[in-house]
Amino acid sequence: MNFEEFETYCQKYDDTSDLLTVEINDSEYYSDNELESISVQLYQNTSDPYISYYHDEVEASDMEAIANADNLYCAFRKCCKGVDWKGSVQGYMMNALHYIRLSQRLIRSGEYREKDMTPFTLNERGHIRYIQPEHITDRVVLRSFIDNVLMPQLEKHIINSNTASQKGKGISYARKLFEKDLHNAYLKYGEDGYVLLIDFSKYFDNLLHECIMKQFSKFLYNNHLVEFMRNYLDHCSIDVSYMDDNEFQHCYESIFNSLEYSKLSFYHSGDKMMRKSVGIGSPVAQQCGIYYPHEIDIYCTIVKGCKFYGRYMDDTYIMGKKSNLKILLKELVPKYKSLGIHVNLKKTKIIPIIGMISYLKINYITYKNGKVIKKVNSGNIRREYRRLTRYYHLYHNNGNISLVDIYNSYKSWRGGFIKYDSKKEIEKVDKHFIELFGDDMGKTISDFYLF
Repeated sequence: MNFEEFETYCQKYDDTSDLLTVEINDSEYYSDNELESISVQLYQNTSDPYISYYHDEVEASDMEAIANADNLYCAFRKCCKGVDWKGSVQGYMMNALHYIRLSQRLIRSGEYREKDMTPFTLNERGHIRYIQPEHITDRVVLRSFIDNVLMPQLEKHIINSNTASQKGKGISYARKLFEKDLHNAYLKYGEDGYVLLIDFSKYFDNLLHECIMKQFSKFLYNNHLVEFMRNYLDHCSIDVSYMDDNEFQHCYESIFNSLEYSKLSFYHSGDKMMRKSVGIGSPVAQQCGIYYPHEIDIYCTIVKGCKFYGRYMDDTYIMGKKSNLKILLKELVPKYKSLGIHVNLKKTKIIPIIGMISYLKINYITYKNGKVIKKVNSGNIRREYRRLTRYYHLYHNNGNISLVDIYNSYKSWRGGFIKYDSKKEIEKVDKHFIELFGDDMGKTISDFYLF
């Protein structure tokens, strides 16, 4: 293999110029010194940014936490969970080390930029959501940024009752904390206790980029990381060239709806960019949602001394006396507005502790003797009935779903709710499942109590 053949080989595969051995006729190999001189010549003679000799890369040790190969590979393994059936993910998996090396070079040279998102709509419990996921190559880099730079700093400042999407926390932890606060609030206030449930309108669509940068910049310990975060937010900016000057001037104060925006047809000239909104589906957007109202978390728990406070992303509750909660709500609304968060006053309500309270799709019923029972929301039961019926038709009509997938899906749903006080309702769903699939699977109702 002469130099011209080696150059063609490297240009074809992009990422071979730093290999220490190149096969020649299945038996001969270049020495390290010979390969180094060839690689340096190749680097000097090419303008392709992907083909560069590794000694000539821009040194940026302050970005090494993101660009480290081990960190990127761990991030890649996390990003594959649950989505390894996708073609783009499988393509990345087949050439993982190649893509990781390309990402390394772009990060270290400061040339890394996210690809365009591939948005789609998702019907979730009757609500159509506009999802904007990152490409797998970007998800890996952003996951490495979160795990090795951002989250180690943020978790030191997040309060315990902020429970969404963190290690050791999650929706089950949030529900247990809510139940514990219900018991303690009843012991303190008795029947005079009330719960303030706060709901936001289009939470992720209205996060202000400048507020995010102001909050996160103190945790990003050098200018390269700050620039990395700003580039991501610029990537999320919304082209509002269709607005006139007056509309654009007040766009940060009004509620932005990404679903309605996706239906608009206009020329995206980029003349007017609205710097707010982070797309649902991005790993960084999730961390923004967790930390964004942190100042209000601190205000409620420390300044106002709210003992029974919790937040799961955009679902917030505060327990106390009714008069105090009314005053607190009036104080919080302008504070939320200063962050660009719009409180949905129609869904925000103050309800007594005694009775039924719905939080995170579980109905908590508190009796006058202080007993609390937890019932699965009836909507979840109805949806599972309909889902099983659809599975039945998919399986028997065209075989688009296997019995194993049906069984695992139902087992997963059942395992999430069997621990609550809705066993009779779940037994009815069990019977419905057996009626539909019992003969095909060879299972009876007694098999479900072995889960």
